[in-house]
Amino acid sequence: MPITSNPATSIAKSARIYIAGHKGLVGSAVVRALQNQGFENLITRTRTELDLTEQDAVRKFFDEIRGRSLSYGADKGPRLRVSYPDAQYLGVWTKPGAPFICIEPWQGIADEAGFAGDFSTKLGVFTLAPGATQSLRMDISLLP
Repeated sequence: MPITSNPATSIAKSARIYIAGHKGLVGSAVVRALQNQGFENLITRTRTELDLTEQDAVRKFFDEIRGRSLSYGADKGPRLRVSYPDAQYLGVWTKPGAPFICIEPWQGIADEAGFAGDFSTKLGVFTLAPGATQSLRMDISLLP
């Protein structure tokens, strides 16, 4: 079973890939297929190690394995490498029908469903003292 992706994306063989359900029928087939194609950094967790119904545990797990760069482009054409070493998240968005895509380093994310707390308690929000500054670096490289 070959694992393929959108022609505009490709996954490096060294990329960290999390496979949920790796001991099940489908998950184990995905693991074997990726291994057979040379992927070398597969991440698996048993249900005991990571309960996917526990939001805090899932968030902590993905925070620990999160990368700080990505590549986007066709296999046989120009590609972008976007690195965001100082930010927690990378926002990629556009408006419907717009002729552009926006790529931004983000420190926080949108509210979780049902969030009714104080803004200062949102995930990723931090406070700066008056007059203080904060920079979030993002590097974009054009690759052949």
